[in-house]
Amino acid sequence: MHRREALASFLALSAFPTSLLAERSEKGRIIPLKEIWAYEMPGTKRLSTATKDGKYVMENGADVVYITRAMVRFQIDDKHGQAFVVEGEGPKALPRVRKIFEGKSMPDQMFKSGMPLSLVFFTEMSGTYVFLDEVRATGRSIEIRYRFHPHRTRDATVHFALIPLGKLPPAQYEVELTQVPVAKEFQKQGYPAINEEWAEELICRPTRFEIR
Repeated sequence: MHRREALASFLALSAFPTSLLAERSEKGRIIPLKEIWAYEMPGTKRLSTATKDGKYVMENGADVVYITRAMVRFQIDDKHGQAFVVEGEGPKALPRVRKIFEGKSMPDQMFKSGMPLSLVFFTEMSGTYVFLDEVRATGRSIEIRYRFHPHRTRDATVHFALIPLGKLPPAQYEVELTQVPVAKEFQKQGYPAINEEWAEELICRPTRFEIR
């Protein structure tokens, strides 16, 4: 694939609501991984496709199946590659996420205040795992830190996460993505780092949205 141009710079933003985040630090507040619903990402709440007696164990489990099928065909580019926000949290948000990946709906960029929201982070299908490392909010900026985790086999995988944002006050918000180095065990084994040009082809792009 050809290298795609970076997205335009975002608006400067300020204080992020304290109700969203459980942990505080001088560099911002952290949304714990244990509060994030995700598909095939350790440390998060599992978005499951498991069934029992012919029924999905998890609410809207069928949507997870259809989302991952759609993601196999989904190509990240300048038109369709941005992270996006949907109304709802956890499994309840899955039907909206599914419509977007299936091309039946476009992501909204503007939302009414008072609605619980989820930020959707996702990947293309590739031969490397992608795991969340940390989600940090500083001011009205949300930073998603992720890392690549090499496959030990030749299979290919997709990943996505629903990051709970809660009910945000009116403002414009910026979402940034930061790659962190692979785990030390892989560095010692000589696995090469994935440069930003390649990462752009595999990981959703930064985005911004507005609450009114």
